[in-house]
Amino acid sequence: MLTTSPATLSAGPDESSIHASSATVHGQAMRRFVLTLPSYVLALVVLYIGAWLNLFPIERAHLIAVVIAGGLGTFGGLIWSGLTLRWRDPLAVLPQVLFSVVVVALSYHLIEISRGVAFMWLAVIVVYDMRRLPVKQVRLVIAAATVLQLANSISIWVAHPNGPKLIDELLNLGCLALLLPTLAMVSTHARTLVKRRKQQDGALWCAIHGGDAGHRLLQTCE
Repeated sequence: MLTTSPATLSAGPDESSIHASSATVHGQAMRRFVLTLPSYVLALVVLYIGAWLNLFPIERAHLIAVVIAGGLGTFGGLIWSGLTLRWRDPLAVLPQVLFSVVVVALSYHLIEISRGVAFMWLAVIVVYDMRRLPVKQVRLVIAAATVLQLANSISIWVAHPNGPKLIDELLNLGCLALLLPTLAMVSTHARTLVKRRKQQDGALWCAIHGGDAGHRLLQTCE
């Protein structure tokens, strides 16, 4: 009795701490997902205004809206149900970033007038989410965006082989080739600054309190 009861008592706080940690991560995932919704809503509003002004067929706006609604519904259901907590990326940042890149590429392909805005949207996505992704995943996002843009350029050139479209697409590819690596460098520099800040905070904690918490903070930054 005396040997088993402490173990039983000690298991309670461990389980409660695990549940508390899962609830915190789940709340962060939901918060991040909700913060992305206004940008999609604004994009759809602008999209349908353009279709209403007869700048492009409304069927294309419907197609993009269906893709966005399907993607957001899927991510919202997975995050709300807590299934993403079992993933290596419980916030589901990388899948959502890749989905946004696909939506931008689809908009770029279907709606010619939106191509300048599409690059701005892609830049906002990359700047907002790069700091949350490790370097390998950042490279994956850049590669995916570049491949999709290359596919767009090839398809547009095939449709207009003798027109001015090829020059425009080559210029867009050149801008993308400069934009994404530059943003990656900025993200890497920001990540380095954050890591250095954590190391300084850990060293200051150790100097003041001399406890294990500062040592653990330093170890997480190494």
